[in-house]
Amino acid sequence: MRDLFDDPAYPAYATTAKKRTFSDHINQLRRLFKNEPVALFKNPAVVDFCNCPALAQHARCLQVLNTAHHDKASLSANDVANVLGELDKLCQLAEAMHTAFRHWRWREPLEETPINVAPLKPLNRPEFTAAIHPDLAAFTTISSNDATQDIAFESLTGDWFEDKCLYYINTDNLGFSLPSGSIAIVETASYSGKDHNIVIALQRGNVLARRLLRPVAGGDIVLAAEAADPRQAKPTLSSDAQNVRLHRIVGMLLEQQPPPAGKGEARPLENAVSLAHIKAAYRVSEDSAIPLALPGQIVLGGECIYASQFAALEGELVALTLLNGKSVFKRVGPSLPGALAYLRQFESIGGLGASLVVAMEAIEEEPDFPTFLSARRVLGVLYDSP
Repeated sequence: MRDLFDDPAYPAYATTAKKRTFSDHINQLRRLFKNEPVALFKNPAVVDFCNCPALAQHARCLQVLNTAHHDKASLSANDVANVLGELDKLCQLAEAMHTAFRHWRWREPLEETPINVAPLKPLNRPEFTAAIHPDLAAFTTISSNDATQDIAFESLTGDWFEDKCLYYINTDNLGFSLPSGSIAIVETASYSGKDHNIVIALQRGNVLARRLLRPVAGGDIVLAAEAADPRQAKPTLSSDAQNVRLHRIVGMLLEQQPPPAGKGEARPLENAVSLAHIKAAYRVSEDSAIPLALPGQIVLGGECIYASQFAALEGELVALTLLNGKSVFKRVGPSLPGALAYLRQFESIGGLGASLVVAMEAIEEEPDFPTFLSARRVLGVLYDSP
């Protein structure tokens, strides 16, 4: 409560330097609640605190609080136990009031402003059916029988994209999960938010792409930025959950396209070309796709890639199977110069793992290099898998 009376710039409610008691603060707060010299004191959280029955004159809870201040030694455990429920309620009201005070000091609106945001428009459902392979080698080939005995018993269809929409990510707030320039797949229905989810947050005309942090004890939600360079990170934001509409990000597309018109950390998109090119899918097992995807998530694959096509795909992500049976996710790098042009470098993803030099054709005189067998272009990842 002292925080509310600790600003000499507002003499209408600043107090003297004399040490104040709890009753002094209560009486001062009630006077300001009646006169409302600034917007803070008409906030519902302040009103609820001032009207709490536990703080009424002669209330047992108030007597216990005064005794704790003036004669703590005379207070028994039974005295506190008798008002324990009232003390818990009072603590909750005090925390809500202090939250309102912090918002006011940050010059945020105190009134619960209705979120005047148009509903998100779902994208047109893409038409496709793709087998979900349990084996990465099978995922990279035209026929699963070419590389593995595993059989794809699951399938992914365009139905998964019903009630989803797309957002172009215009900032590096989400780290490797959704780098700037990628496309977020977002649920059109809003939700209350879960700790550590990545979300699109709509707040009073702002569109934010952030990591949601929701304290276990409740209170304000936190929207954090995860920049690769912390010196470039945007400030962490805190807000009353009622003033923000949250939409869960459930996947991403790697497709690069020109930024759409508009402002904000994310901008709505009507469609993405890559959705029409989904040919296969792979359900990640163990740590085979980290940091691209986590176990259980779905990697979306496009067309299979032949050795002659890699020159046009530098910088793209691919699933690669080698002649020795090893399968990996890599980023396509350049071919080596001169006489070594038949060798191509494949780079690590997200700084994890090692780069790899691969012979794009079998050369008997160069047995030490792993040899290319098959590959498939990676189009995106579904975090909330079917």
